Amino acid sequence: MLHFGGEEELLALDLAAAGWGMAYVPELVVHHHPAATGRDRGARRRREVRNRLLTAWLRRPLSALAREAVASARAPDGRAGLGDAVRALPSVARARRPVPRSVELARARLDGY
Repeated sequence: MLHFGGEEELLALDLAAAGWGMAYVPELVVHHHPAATGRDRGARRRREVRNRLLTAWLRRPLSALAREAVASARAPDGRAGLGDAVRALPSVARARRPVPRSVELARARLDGY
């Protein structure tokens, strides 16, 4: 559905909704070594916007989706990502399963709402 670029948020929301806890562990160090060449940064930003909007549709309240859409329209490559999300929406529309309010409140705190 999301492939790459932001799929972690959807997974985290699903885990939290299933009762799993998450923690920041400063002693844990993870290294990611992406390829230095051959990457289209604009395409990646576009995909990240698309996936952030689809995640909002799939798991968050419609008010969060609206905030994400407005913010996305202002981001670099955001309008293209917004268009991609709109085109993908028919294929994911029936999979909408908003998380419980407690999970959404915890998630919203990350954005400062």
